Amino acid sequence: MLRRLPEEVFEHIASDLKRVDLPVRRSLVEPNRPIEHVCFIESGLASMVAVASNGIGIEVGQIGYEGMSGYPVVLGVYRMPNRAFMQI
Repeated sequence: MLRRLPEEVFEHIASDLKRVDLPVRRSLVEPNRPIEHVCFIESGLASMVAVASNGIGIEVGQIGYEGMSGYPVVLGVYRMPNRAFMQI
């Protein structure tokens, strides 16, 4: 997703980017907690899960190389009700 940006835009944000390993089950976002990082996934698949008050979760979305975790920060929102973690 980032590589689709014009080069001058990418260069503007490149110093804030850091490549990290995202192993299976790695938490990306926890429900109702501050979003600390936004992850642009280059390979693999993350799951977004809605967690009910009784602890039961249902997958409500998936994030692949075309998306990012923690996307609400783009809208100025720094928490979300869903959990996101690496699935594969």
